[in-house]
Amino acid sequence: FLAFMAILQQPVHQIGLLVNSFARAATCGTRLFAVLDLEATIADRPGAEPLRISEARVRYDNVSFAYGGEGSPPALHGVSFEVARGKTLGIVGPPGSGKSTIAHLLTRFYDVSDGRITIDGQDIRDVTGASPGRFKGIRDVTLESLRSEVLAVPQDPFLFTASLEANIAYGDPWAEDAAITGAASLAQIDRFIDSLPEGY
Repeated sequence: FLAFMAILQQPVHQIGLLVNSFARAATCGTRLFAVLDLEATIADRPGAEPLRISEARVRYDNVSFAYGGEGSPPALHGVSFEVARGKTLGIVGPPGSGKSTIAHLLTRFYDVSDGRITIDGQDIRDVTGASPGRFKGIRDVTLESLRSEVLAVPQDPFLFTASLEANIAYGDPWAEDAAITGAASLAQIDRFIDSLPEGY
């Protein structure tokens, strides 16, 4: 009897742990599904077409943006510049001056509050209520095509606990080896990777 009691002790203890784990998982699952069910605030405008790159000319036309929406202090106000293929633009300023915001707007992590951002004359997002005829002839592009052509590298990159190959191909898990090595070459880290004991 004592031997059987000792044998049963551990399974009974495990049941208590399982109930506790299940309660935690249910709570986390509720929050997870609530996030997954959220509708995206950044969406394609009806009639948007795929982005077509020809001259690769990026233009910010009087762009303004505030993180909190209307009534919040602007992170950017009236920013205008143009960058053509093969040219480099350096944006300097103290922390919080809007440097990262400019990059995030180009990839449409956020939408501009006012003004336009165009690539080769194609608006990456239409502003509701913009002055009629002000941007006549400029067409809108789809979010998928924009993000397949425009990339932003964050200041604090994050590496997943996986191979370098998997990290590079994170956005396209079925990428060919040539595409992965090509991306590493463009980022100028291919020589460093080749020097590692296990490479990619």
